[in-house]
Amino acid sequence: EVEAQAAYLQPVDDWQRRAPYLESGPNGRRPLVAAASGEVQSSVSGPSRPQRRKLKVALVIRTYHGDLGMIQLLLNSVELFWPPEWGLVVLVFDDNEPDHAACKVLPSWVTCVFEETWEVKQMAFQAPEWRKAAPIPTVDSIVSHFSMDRHVPEDYDFVAVLDSDQVFHSFGVEDIIFDWSDPERPKPVWHGDLNPLSGDFRGPVQLLFGGNWIAEFSQSWPNLLHRRDLAYCREYLLERIRGLLGDGLPSNASLLEAWMAFEASHGQISTPPALWAHCVWFSSGRKDDYAWSFHGSLTPAHLHANVFAFSPGDFSRYTCPWPRSVTHVPFMGQMLFLEDYEVIVKYGSGRNLQGTGAATYPARAGALMAAGLCGVKWRGTRGGALNGC
Repeated sequence: EVEAQAAYLQPVDDWQRRAPYLESGPNGRRPLVAAASGEVQSSVSGPSRPQRRKLKVALVIRTYHGDLGMIQLLLNSVELFWPPEWGLVVLVFDDNEPDHAACKVLPSWVTCVFEETWEVKQMAFQAPEWRKAAPIPTVDSIVSHFSMDRHVPEDYDFVAVLDSDQVFHSFGVEDIIFDWSDPERPKPVWHGDLNPLSGDFRGPVQLLFGGNWIAEFSQSWPNLLHRRDLAYCREYLLERIRGLLGDGLPSNASLLEAWMAFEASHGQISTPPALWAHCVWFSSGRKDDYAWSFHGSLTPAHLHANVFAFSPGDFSRYTCPWPRSVTHVPFMGQMLFLEDYEVIVKYGSGRNLQGTGAATYPARAGALMAAGLCGVKWRGTRGGALNGC
């Protein structure tokens, strides 16, 4: 157990030497399999499922060199749990020397792309006051998320977005993040929290979407969208901000400049998950391309206040369970569904959501991955060594 735990925390390129139960897969990836049978056996048997459409899903993470330690752990979990046949794993960096150096130590199956730095983007701003504004890395990173489709080939069906401080910890990702009711038309699943108190940015979201607020989507990970909808939502948000600011925004302003102008007058807008989810919900012909799952209390007072943009009938339709395939490592101690895992108790968790240091963060990430490995039954002699962990 100790050796296995230590192996999770090593650089990704060491897997070939350290794990004999790994076999070569597409794109140079080495998916985890039970050596004798080449498959993971579920603890529950069921009928065979119909043939599913083959997907191309790009996994995209916006990051920078300072997150390298977290990125390496995230990539370890991608190696274990993310379906390699889905294709690209893309890391989006800034175009500067430290970020280029960080990319060079990553495994060969990762695609690095480099965006213009804040200083270069700022030179293109139309309003003089924003050309002199101090760098706001958080805003730059958030707005960058709305251009993820530009880093993914057009033949990809979906884009899945993650944060750097997350790890996968569950097999069966394809069954968790997609609704396969129609095997030829899988739908990305979005989970929303109905508690109005969870909507930290509800006011700005309501401004942008005509007074409506659906739910808080900040824990619906990975953020999974049809690739085509990224471009649509990018233009939709820009037009909405232009409409709200009027003459206060140059007609040819970029989304980044418009975002800064909006926040200067209305406060922080929101996180990308909330904006993407609201965008596709309120867009004609797009809402039904997704599966929706809402959790929490829906009361008559909420409906009377017109906080929610759907009816009780809608609510009864969208009550799917909320299994998770990925978790923010710093939030691990808050996730009650994980605290039943004996392996996490064994390796330690804790409820300190901030200040996860050089020792604590890898331990938590390793415990999450170990929980996923120990939560399945393994076939085969070598794979059997993991049974029960």
